[in-house]
Amino acid sequence: MINKFFFKLVLLLLPVFTLAQENLKIHQFTKSDFEADSQFWAMCEGNDGTLFFGNNDGVLVYDGEHWHKVVLPNNSSVRSLAKGQGGQGISGFPRGRKCSVTMFDRC
Repeated sequence: MINKFFFKLVLLLLPVFTLAQENLKIHQFTKSDFEADSQFWAMCEGNDGTLFFGNNDGVLVYDGEHWHKVVLPNNSSVRSLAKGQGGQGISGFPRGRKCSVTMFDRC
């Protein structure tokens, strides 16, 4: 008797729970999509929704439609990214070297 009650209750509430779910669109990118190394170290979202990824090849910028690769002058990998004051991007490099990267003012 109790099992039938819980079964009917679940059937009654199931549509409520499924309607509350959002339809998320997940897109998986391949290495050929962004044309860079597949090792990602860091991620930072800009104020405008642009995504910045620290990578072995530099910084990858994704605007929601296109990928753009920013190669650093010393071909260094980027291990950390953080949003600085005023939206200026701060990028950290291996071996404790730090550098303020002004080209990422959107980060």
